[in-house]
Amino acid sequence: GKQGFPVAHAYALCMDDGVIGAAFYVMSMEEGRVFWDPTLPSQPPESRRAIFTAKIETLALLHSYDPEKIGLGDFGKPGNYFARQVDRWTKQYRASETQSIPEMDRLIEWLPSTLPEQKRVSIVHGDYRLDNMIFHATEPKVQAVLDWELSTLGDPMADFTYLLMQWIMPGLDGADLKALNIPTMEEAAAIYCKAAGIDGVPDLNWYFAYNTFRLAGILAGIVAVVMIIVRGRWKQTWANIRGLGGKDRVTLESEGALSMPHGTVTAVPALLMAWAAGLVLEICAWLFPFI
Repeated sequence: GKQGFPVAHAYALCMDDGVIGAAFYVMSMEEGRVFWDPTLPSQPPESRRAIFTAKIETLALLHSYDPEKIGLGDFGKPGNYFARQVDRWTKQYRASETQSIPEMDRLIEWLPSTLPEQKRVSIVHGDYRLDNMIFHATEPKVQAVLDWELSTLGDPMADFTYLLMQWIMPGLDGADLKALNIPTMEEAAAIYCKAAGIDGVPDLNWYFAYNTFRLAGILAGIVAVVMIIVRGRWKQTWANIRGLGGKDRVTLESEGALSMPHGTVTAVPALLMAWAAGLVLEICAWLFPFI
C-alpha cells in the first residue's frame, strides 16, 4: 500500500451493477504461503517464531497509522468502539436467538455496564489471524493481509486481544509452545507492546469475554440462516411429497420421483438434515478454521 503496509494492490473499483451483476474491484495476485494450522507443522522451529513475530509486528504497524493523516478519518463512526460493537452483536444475537442461554443474557447485561475506556482510535482489521494473511514464499515476512470486510475505525485493543484469544482456542491451546518454538501468550503480548510502543496490557478478562460474545453472536446468525434454509427446503420437500399422493409406485417410478439423486421419498428427510449439518460445518470451518 501507499503507506508501506502489506496489502494487495487495488487496481480498479467498479460500482456499476450492470457489468457483472454486482459492484466489484480488481486487485493484485499475491504469490506466497497461507498457513491454516497455527502450530505451523510444515515449518522448522526457527521459522515458526519468526512467522509469529512478523504477524504480531504487522498488527502493531496497522495500529500505528493516524487515520486522519492517511485520509481515513471517516472510515468509521465516532464514539466508544466497544459500546457500538456490544450493541451491534447484542442486536444480532437477539434477532437470531433460537433458544434461551442464561450465560448470554448475563453477558448482554454485564458488558455494556463495564466498558473499558477507549484511549485512542486506529484502523481495526476485525478478523486478524494467521490464515487471513499471505506470507512471502520463502521468508517469514507478511506479504499481504487479507479479508478486510470487518475493518473500521476503533479501539486497537479489539484486534490485539482477539489476536491473544488464539492462544486459548483450539490450535494453540494445549500445544507444546516451547517445543514448537512458538511465542507464549505473554511473549506475544510483549512483542506487540514493544512494536506499538505501549506499556503492558490491560486486564484481559473483559476483552476475552467480549470476543467470545462476538463469536457467539456471529455463530448465532449462521445457525439462524441455516435453520431458515432448512425450513424452506423442508417445506418444499413436504409439498413435493404431498404432491405424490394418489399415485401408485409404478407411476412414481416412471416419472422418476423415486430415483436418485434425490433418493427415495422416505430418505428425503435424512438427506436434508445431513445436507444442513454439512452446510453448518462448512460455514463454520470457513469462518473459524480453528474450531
